[in-house]
Amino acid sequence: MPQMMPLNWIFFFFFFNFMYMLFMVIYFYNFIPLINIKTNNLNYDNKSILNFWPLY
Repeated sequence: MPQMMPLNWIFFFFFFNFMYMLFMVIYFYNFIPLINIKTNNLNYDNKSILNFWPLY
């Protein structure tokens, strides 16, 4: 068994890994438009950021 590494490395590894995954999920999946555009067209995917690209 190798010499003991500090366990805070493992903690920070998982911490930043999961926090980054949470950030990416929030940034790419959970969208609420800040400007609500009224439209009668329902042929679009409201989960896609590519339909909201001019708002960024």
